[in-house]
Amino acid sequence: MLTTDSASTATIVRSVRVASALNARLVAVMAIPERANDDRPARVAAHVSNVLTRIFPLRGYELTVRPGSPVDLAIEVGTSRSPLFVIVGSGWKSRPVSRIVDALEVPVLVSRDPHQGGELIGASDMTDDSYPVLSEARSLADALGRSLVYFHNARPASLFSTDPLFGPASYARMFHEKIREVATKRTELEEIAPPEGVSTVVREANTVTALLELARDRDADIIVVGQRPRSRFARILGMGIAERLVEQSPRSVLVVPLTPSS
Repeated sequence: MLTTDSASTATIVRSVRVASALNARLVAVMAIPERANDDRPARVAAHVSNVLTRIFPLRGYELTVRPGSPVDLAIEVGTSRSPLFVIVGSGWKSRPVSRIVDALEVPVLVSRDPHQGGELIGASDMTDDSYPVLSEARSLADALGRSLVYFHNARPASLFSTDPLFGPASYARMFHEKIREVATKRTELEEIAPPEGVSTVVREANTVTALLELARDRDADIIVVGQRPRSRFARILGMGIAERLVEQSPRSVLVVPLTPSS
């Protein structure tokens, strides 16, 4: 399902490619202002329809245009249609994206300009043996015919900004435990990655920074990350990793819903 409040051709094209790869019907949802006093909504709707007709003629599509907010309309239509994915434009912020993920419990792709590297980066904390984020990332990568980089961050075990080896002596044991964890996670990633896949385990204090740097170095196209449901109050207090990526990443971000126990 594509939800749009703009006429971004790039977002429409990506939505068509994802729908085609998944052999799914595309439902485009467009919100217009409650009190539109000019012909812009009609012109934008006509543009979206023309682009879809031109590049997606074989499978067909549905276009729903209604007054209201984009996020509310996306949730309303998505609740009745049970989409595989929701795709939104590059200008969407983290809060409405999180609302859609929590409400519909389906992945939301924040579509931004494509990057030539074309890879996907699947990021997971690997606390769930089913690897929900990596599984979703691999399914999408396979459907799109893309390569996937398996990523895990084993954060330093320190209350300080410095490495434990340079902190109190009591942290030496924690440091060695982290070394073993890195080795274990690397083995796990290599086991679930396909033979031609790439896996990387890092020890960085900031997961978002590590992901952005990895995506930049590999010129990756999409970063796939998980998000657990949180209360509105918790989101006001601070952003999680998925929310910060949506805000900071110049690349597309796929936000995968996680259960509280994942």
